[in-house]
Amino acid sequence: MSATVPSTAATLSALLRAELLSMLRNRRGVMWVLVFPPVAMIAGVALSHATSAPERLAIAASAVTIGTFAQGLFGHANAMAVARERGVLVRLRCTPAPAWTLLLSRAIAQVALGLLGGAVVLLLAGPLFGATPTLLGALLAVPAVVAGAAAALAVGQLIAALAPSAGEVNAAARLTFFALFLLGDLPLSAPHLAPALTSATELTPYYVAWRLTSDALTGVGWSPNDALRLALLLAASALIAWVGVRVFRWEPR
Repeated sequence: MSATVPSTAATLSALLRAELLSMLRNRRGVMWVLVFPPVAMIAGVALSHATSAPERLAIAASAVTIGTFAQGLFGHANAMAVARERGVLVRLRCTPAPAWTLLLSRAIAQVALGLLGGAVVLLLAGPLFGATPTLLGALLAVPAVVAGAAAALAVGQLIAALAPSAGEVNAAARLTFFALFLLGDLPLSAPHLAPALTSATELTPYYVAWRLTSDALTGVGWSPNDALRLALLLAASALIAWVGVRVFRWEPR
């Protein structure tokens, strides 16, 4: 009598439920998604002395982007490294489930949490700062947040693939996060940069994700340049993710 092998859809659904429950039970992960972005928004508005609703929505967009990148780099990279060191990934590879179902379920869960964090920020931005985006702006921000989360996940996957231990993954994720944040913030904090340097920093994943989200929330709308930025961000994310999956080691080192 042969054993019944669950379908790929059933396996993916079960893994997705398990990933969501695991992330919601992880207090550090919940902090990066639900606590850190609102705190970053409140601090940003207070430090910048922004007075208009568009300015405050741009800061809210920055907080959403910070949350998605923090969750993708710290959450995904560290979770994959810890699961590898504990032998969880090796045991999963021994099951009939395809390896890509684990990675896809993690990606969907991370994107869902990123959208949840973004919703929390926008729900607080209205009553706290009188900065409420239009319905169209909020809907347009969804693909921007998804693209930013995908970019963060791709970079996090590459870090988990290249760093040999969980401790080194954690250190590399922190360095990468601050490097991406500082590079992405340069066009805003240092407007007198050389044009070539400004153009280069405006192609960094953090800046592109923030710019797309900000243009959507503030009512500016997406320009042809924004559409090109989105296409480049998705293409770069796909390439980085492919490399990260190809060189990733499932067994402990």
